[in-house]
Amino acid sequence: MTTRPEPSSTEGTAPEVRHAPGRRPGLLHRRMVREPVVGRAPTWSEAISAAVAVGVLSGVLELGVLMAQMQGIHYVDWTTLMISRHAGWLIPATSAVLVILAAIPMMAPMLALAAWRMRRSPGVIEPGPAWGWTGAVLGFLLFLGPMLAIRGLHPIAPMAIAVGLGYRTRRLIVRPTLGWKRQIPIAAVAGIGLLGLLVATQWHVEASAKGPAVFRAGKPTPNLLWIVLDTLRADRMSLYGYHRPTTPRLDAWARRGITFETARSTAPWTLPSHISMFTGLWPSEHGACVDRAYHLDRPTIAEHLRDQGYATAGIVANVRMCNTSYGVGRGFDHYVDYPWRDEVSLEMALTSSALGPMAISLARRVGFHLIDFYPYDYHQPATTIAAEGRQWIESQAGDRRPYFLFLNFMDVHGPYLPMAETPQRFYHGPPPSKDSARPEDGWKAARALEAADPAQHDARQKEVEAVARRLGDLYDECLSGLDDQVGRLLENLREEGRLANTWVVITGDHGEHFGEHGHFGHGSSLYNEQTHVPLILIPPTARDDSHPDRFAHARGRRIAAPVSLRDLPSTMTGLLLPGDRSPFPGQNLARHWRSNAPVEPDAVLSQLDEPRLKGDDFRTSDILWMEAIVAEDHTMIEYSRRPTELFSLKFDPKQQHNLADRPEQSERRARMHKRLDELCPRDRDR
Repeated sequence: MTTRPEPSSTEGTAPEVRHAPGRRPGLLHRRMVREPVVGRAPTWSEAISAAVAVGVLSGVLELGVLMAQMQGIHYVDWTTLMISRHAGWLIPATSAVLVILAAIPMMAPMLALAAWRMRRSPGVIEPGPAWGWTGAVLGFLLFLGPMLAIRGLHPIAPMAIAVGLGYRTRRLIVRPTLGWKRQIPIAAVAGIGLLGLLVATQWHVEASAKGPAVFRAGKPTPNLLWIVLDTLRADRMSLYGYHRPTTPRLDAWARRGITFETARSTAPWTLPSHISMFTGLWPSEHGACVDRAYHLDRPTIAEHLRDQGYATAGIVANVRMCNTSYGVGRGFDHYVDYPWRDEVSLEMALTSSALGPMAISLARRVGFHLIDFYPYDYHQPATTIAAEGRQWIESQAGDRRPYFLFLNFMDVHGPYLPMAETPQRFYHGPPPSKDSARPEDGWKAARALEAADPAQHDARQKEVEAVARRLGDLYDECLSGLDDQVGRLLENLREEGRLANTWVVITGDHGEHFGEHGHFGHGSSLYNEQTHVPLILIPPTARDDSHPDRFAHARGRRIAAPVSLRDLPSTMTGLLLPGDRSPFPGQNLARHWRSNAPVEPDAVLSQLDEPRLKGDDFRTSDILWMEAIVAEDHTMIEYSRRPTELFSLKFDPKQQHNLADRPEQSERRARMHKRLDELCPRDRDR
């Protein structure tokens, strides 16, 4: 016969507890005098309140892990590139929802079992296993998100660590006491309040991020429109002597500006080249690479101009390599890479949270289609970039500040898919698929040639040449369409009078191989095909010729001397803010057109380091550490594990005759090597 316990006279007094026959009191039972115990299991409201608090805390921990990796060690991987700009509150909120949704079915069996036992033995109220199970479940979910956010772990490791930590902390998270029962609703409310605070904090940070309204007395400060034509090699442009009329509109605009005939990128792929363009630092100095963001305290040109009172904006088609996570967006008030990163949506919430992909996968396993992942291989066409750029310029009409607008176009980057609205001029084959229009198609043909036996060699060589022609024709077709779009944008802005006080920069970040030297695509060499890029600087251009042109002496100039894109920050700050001290290294290129006397060219450096991660932006299997220096009308390429190469700029532009081993070139090689050390001191004996 079971005796019912006497009701307690005071709420905080521990009731007399009867435990089941044959069971000895546990440790928790022996401590009941100090901590009152209530019930065989937590109620559903208590369990859900605990899940709310745990979910918010898990999201905050996940956010901390993410920030430690991105801001602490500046680590970036492919998954961090699409994280929402609202991550400061969206990750904790998403974590809270997912933890609640996961906890309910995981806790339900034990809570239902405890309720059934209570009905069968109503007088036995010793804490049952449901307390420990509930604590273990919530502990597991508390640590799962933060563990999944740690990059580089084995796929099983986050689950295993979360299970262990959850078990060890179960009694800290859920305790069968009156004190816990009182505190858990307060913890849930505090968690919700914390979410509100995070939302308010992020709103305040975004609202205060705009540059100061600094105005300069005297003449209006010029605007800057900086256009990067991603993956455009100079020698495929009619402007630079190509036999096809691929760029008639840019040819016309070049006659209004200054054309640099031998401009070189600092790297043969997007990220380090853009960071060098914006900071004046060589790639080995700024350190940005596939898994590392630019994080030095040296300013970008956007940061500097914003501090000088400029409104700044960037709109990019290369949403991965020009991603804000890499630091390319530093200093921009308005920056668009993946356009949905500004959204507050279910898709963005699940994409940003470490638990999101797991939730999507589990939902699909049970036949529930939750969402589609955002496309990773994505870029905006030139029509969209041009339209958004023009729209942003128009939005500045009521703003007294000068502006800096950066536009990145990606229409000649693989896959080479010509615009549907562009008439075919150079490619006359069937509409290409994405796979057949990628540089990888060329690499496959090149590898087949390398593996061919003598009997198959000629046939394989013809295949390589056919693929190179097809890809080259597609590239030229894409370039023709891009030329049309960029030319229309500039012409429209000129007709509206928006270029009358605006400097325009048109350049490329790197080139592209089409079988030369056995390479396709980019990111694999420092030959001319990958480092010789266009560079056109167009001074402010009036709507008509009715006013005196103070830049008439510069228009139509062509500069033959080799120059580096790393000189652009110093050059543009000198042109926009004359008299101010530039914070950027490098030379002001204006000296080339301000004087009629020949200007001694500077040595020009390009670098390629072996990447730490394999990315589909370039082929990494054969990449070596390499540097190229242009000086004394020659190009010298030094490798970490290959012999040095030396080519004449004037007599061997296709770089087919290596002069490095010729005795008469030994002194030149020594001088260029010394100049290389002076340009960028580093350990080259590796």
